[in-house]
Amino acid sequence: MAQNDFDPNENPVRANRGIVIVVATLGVLIVLGLGGLVYGIAMKAGKLGSSDAPQSAQNDAAAPAPAASMPVSTPSVSPSASGIVSMTADAGILYIHTRTDEGRDIVRAYDRQGVMLFEIDPAAK
Repeated sequence: MAQNDFDPNENPVRANRGIVIVVATLGVLIVLGLGGLVYGIAMKAGKLGSSDAPQSAQNDAAAPAPAASMPVSTPSVSPSASGIVSMTADAGILYIHTRTDEGRDIVRAYDRQGVMLFEIDPAAK
C-alpha cells in the first residue's frame, strides 16, 4: 500500500486541516467585514433608526448645552431685506438667503458667535 493512499478510517477534518483553517479564517473575516460595513453605514447616516426630525435637531438634542461664559449673539439681517427666503445650518455655520425690496437675492453666512463670515450678492459689482 502506498503512503498517499486514501484511508477511509481517517477523520476528514484532520486530513484537510490546512484547508479547514483557511476557510474558517476567511469566514471570520467576512463576518467582521460585514459588521464593519453595517457600522460604517450607520455612522455615515448619523442614526440607526429613521425619524421625521431633521438631523440638526437630533444633534442639538443630544449635544450638551454651551457653556454659560460664551455669549452668543444673534446675527442681524440688514434693514433693506424685505424677507428671509431660507435658512440652513450646517457644521456650525448659518446660511441666510434674503431677498431685498429691489428683488436682489443675498446669501450671508454666520458662525456660531453671530459673526458674518461672507456675503454673496450676485448683483454687486
